[in-house]
Amino acid sequence: MKIGFKRLLAVSITVLLILLQSFFVNASAEESVLPQSTPLIIKTAIADGEIELTDELIRKLNICDTLYNGFYGLETRIDISELKLAKTQEDYDLLRECLTLVTDHPDLFIARDSFIKNGVSLYSLSDSKYYSQIGINYLENSVNANNQKIFDRELALSQIEEYEKLTKEIADKVPKDITDIEKLLFLYDYIALNFEYDTELKDDSHDVYHFLINKMGVCDAYSKTFNKVVGILGIPTAQAVSDVDAHAWTIVKIGEKYYHIDSTWADPTPDMSGLVNHSCFLKSTSAFPTNQNGYGHRDWYLRESFLGLDVECEDNTYDNGYIWNDAVTPFGYYNGEYYYIDDLTAENQAVETGKVSAVIRKTKDFLNATDVLNIDTSIWLDTSNSYLLQNYNSGLYMVGSQIYYNDSKNLMYYDVENGNSGTVFTVENSNITDFNYLGNGDFEYNEFSVVNGKVVFTKKHYILSDMGSMLNENEASYSANLVSMRKYISDGYSENVCLLKADLSGYDGKVDVRDLVVLKKLAIS
Repeated sequence: MKIGFKRLLAVSITVLLILLQSFFVNASAEESVLPQSTPLIIKTAIADGEIELTDELIRKLNICDTLYNGFYGLETRIDISELKLAKTQEDYDLLRECLTLVTDHPDLFIARDSFIKNGVSLYSLSDSKYYSQIGINYLENSVNANNQKIFDRELALSQIEEYEKLTKEIADKVPKDITDIEKLLFLYDYIALNFEYDTELKDDSHDVYHFLINKMGVCDAYSKTFNKVVGILGIPTAQAVSDVDAHAWTIVKIGEKYYHIDSTWADPTPDMSGLVNHSCFLKSTSAFPTNQNGYGHRDWYLRESFLGLDVECEDNTYDNGYIWNDAVTPFGYYNGEYYYIDDLTAENQAVETGKVSAVIRKTKDFLNATDVLNIDTSIWLDTSNSYLLQNYNSGLYMVGSQIYYNDSKNLMYYDVENGNSGTVFTVENSNITDFNYLGNGDFEYNEFSVVNGKVVFTKKHYILSDMGSMLNENEASYSANLVSMRKYISDGYSENVCLLKADLSGYDGKVDVRDLVVLKKLAIS
């Protein structure tokens, strides 16, 4: 029996549609079983066939999802009755593993410290073989009318809301028309430029919320903030942990390969505005650096290995050859190209001659670069801090088409669009401004502000009601007090930058290249 061509074609199309429909139904079904809070890096590993989606894994993900939602909502009693966690050692251990994984999530900064300090309580009916609730006591964050320490849930919820807002604001700063690698590089530079390592290791130094508020923290806060923002951009990451080195950093997935990124080691310590170390960007394990004693990145693991994620960072594509490997300044982005400063002078030559040679360069692919502007200048010969000043110690900041940079005495700009250039400010010892405390919290001083590339001096008064708690009135002219005043008056949000003194790097009593770098950052913020 013959079948007409049109009929055969119709049958073939129908069969194809059925097969496609079945494929998409199965794919959707697989996706639908994954809870919303499932880490993106786990979702991609499942999609790429690296992790098998078993009933055991689905159970773990559902337990983690219930815990995540409960902690994120700051519930003091989390209903786990639907999870059917039996009162057996096996299910108890499973629950503890899920608690450890979930409370380490960047979003759960309030639950994390509470879990570490107070743990959780398990509840159930005496005649039931399953646990029904998890209870947690959140740490006190306020005081009531009777001056008693309490947990203020509304305050905590507002902190979570602000945390989400601040991380979204950082993500929104990333240019939209760039690759995932360029987005990672932008954030790597942004965090190094805008945050500072907390060498005092304060109580909240691990806390991502206070990291965003205070601009200061330790590796845990650096890596979690980096991972949170990268996650908003849709790039899979996880936090790598080294217990032996008490350190944490980022594992990122690009395509089907995994790489190391350490946003903490990107940031010089002590903090040096305008400089970024790129030696820890997209590295294989074999090329991932350690400190001079060989510490820093040993014996690392992922908490997500509990969910079956087995990661090897073996790909060496970006270990060598890419321009960022040797760059110590951030990359300024404009019109599809990246600008950076390349130091051409060897350190020993700079020390002997007091002269340095550098060049501003641009690149599109981070493999090839062309010169934009040559810079030949002197350096500050300061033997007490020579390790900071033996090369061309300038950062680079880009505002639109204008590059801001400095030599040993001048804050300058260069416009890559029209070739215009100029000097914004020159630092000399005579620029240290007058400063007098008149009593009752009233200060008189000469303010200098950088406004649209021009420096303006103005006699000012400023009154602070909490002056007594901020500084010693008998030492009001000392550098430490002036730095405290600057932090109050220039809060980082004003359009015009108010600076009380040229010794902006603080506490060293000197006016030198480090102060220029700080001035540059403030002048264009």
